[in-house]
Amino acid sequence: MLMREQWRDVMISITLLVVAGLFYIWSLDLTSPSDIFPRLVIALLLTFSISLLFKSIFVRRAYVKERAFEGKEEETEEIEGEGEKVTIRKWAGIIALIAFVYLIPVIGFYTVSFIFMGVFIWYLDGLKTGIFNVLRPLITAGGALIFIYFVFDDFLNIPVPEGILF
Repeated sequence: MLMREQWRDVMISITLLVVAGLFYIWSLDLTSPSDIFPRLVIALLLTFSISLLFKSIFVRRAYVKERAFEGKEEETEEIEGEGEKVTIRKWAGIIALIAFVYLIPVIGFYTVSFIFMGVFIWYLDGLKTGIFNVLRPLITAGGALIFIYFVFDDFLNIPVPEGILF
């Protein structure tokens, strides 16, 4: 007999398999070079859906561990003041995203993205001080932007919004 969580995952995997099948049928009309990426995504969706289906049917211990974790009392207790902190973080993220979108055409995509990603990763990490805790988000932001530059500007030749700086 399958547990409630197992049935949930079985239904999700079957739904994803149906969606992947529909996407495959719709991708049959695509011509040769343009069908590579959609078929790759469809293959990944099929692979993950089938693995979720097998996991949900044959691996019962994962669901037993999930139920044991949900049953712990210390995990369900609410900490005082934590709700206000989460609300402030959510609103700060929303305001930062709005400012990010507004500043892209003014300053430029790469500059605003570097500042936004660096500061936001540092903020989500808990505003820790120290050279490594400040340098790590900047290195991550720089690496992500170098990747974006090579993929969009060099490989795909898609222009990104330019502003005052870049």
